[in-house]
Amino acid sequence: RNQCPSVPREVQVSLRPPPAPELELEPEQVTDTVHSELTQAAFEMALVKLFFVRALPFVLVEAQVFREFIALVAPLMTLPSRYTLNEVLLKRVTNEIRSSVVKLINQQTYVSLVTDGWSDTNSSSIINFMVVAPGMPSVFWSS
Repeated sequence: RNQCPSVPREVQVSLRPPPAPELELEPEQVTDTVHSELTQAAFEMALVKLFFVRALPFVLVEAQVFREFIALVAPLMTLPSRYTLNEVLLKRVTNEIRSSVVKLINQQTYVSLVTDGWSDTNSSSIINFMVVAPGMPSVFWSS
């Protein structure tokens, strides 16, 4: 452990983050509520968004430990295959996000297209296109 000898021990202890709060619900309460409202389609969309946003490898759905986890937290759900995640669900969520972005852009009075050109470590040229407007978050459009 790397510790700074010039910092007093009580200061080191006082700077530690507080422990995470304990979960107050009983596991049965959580799973009953979730399973009664969760459909297969909603489960699949939430799962693919998790994989997409966190850049998780789709091969994770083939791991036994992941299958066991899903069986524990969502026993009524069928885990989609890696192919379904990549070819069907990812396209569906991409289209859903693109539609919401287009709707957001269409609501703006003025927009600007901003470009940014650079080279990666392999000396490949890359140009990114962003859509910006006052009062709207910048939107990555394409690369």
